Amino acid sequence: MRLLVHVSHPRELWSWDRCRDAIRSLRGRKGFPLADRLGFLAYSLDLSTGELYDELDGRLVERGAGYAETYTVVYFLLDSYGRAPEVQLRGEWFSPRQFPGVSLTSRSYQGLARQVTRGFAADPSLLGPAAQRLGGSPVEVPVGDQAYSIPALPQTPVTIVYNPAGEFPAETHIYFDSSITQVFDSEQAFYLTLLTVKR
Repeated sequence: MRLLVHVSHPRELWSWDRCRDAIRSLRGRKGFPLADRLGFLAYSLDLSTGELYDELDGRLVERGAGYAETYTVVYFLLDSYGRAPEVQLRGEWFSPRQFPGVSLTSRSYQGLARQVTRGFAADPSLLGPAAQRLGGSPVEVPVGDQAYSIPALPQTPVTIVYNPAGEFPAETHIYFDSSITQVFDSEQAFYLTLLTVKR
């Protein structure tokens, strides 16, 4: 999977050499098991080498041109997650629009929501199996035909709410647990959502 995006900091800052200590500190912490690999979103990260294995494709993620962004985003997120405090899920919905100062990223979140809507417009029943491949499970929401909570990181779920076309056009909404504000800022949460949607 290629991520044609750019984290707002130099790629060199989010290298394995710079991020490995914070990432390795997640072993046995923050919902990860005491193991030599970190598993999330059907990825498996080798804590000794920093290599990323794609369980959906059954192969290592390439480090070559066009794929470096995947490593950059993964290291960026795991480094940030490793440095964030331990939190408990609150069970309260939190919209990306509720982050302070999200005027720029709000449009980006809307773009991700539209990608989900377009991706499942032909057959909305495929959303459930796609979410389940990433460890997601259905959740009940006050509005929305389908909703799935995906554990993008063990203690930081991303919830996708999908309303198929009917009386109104199809639309998708993205939510977090309100505890995310103690873990990630808007930019970090955006990249977590991006990684989830791209999977």
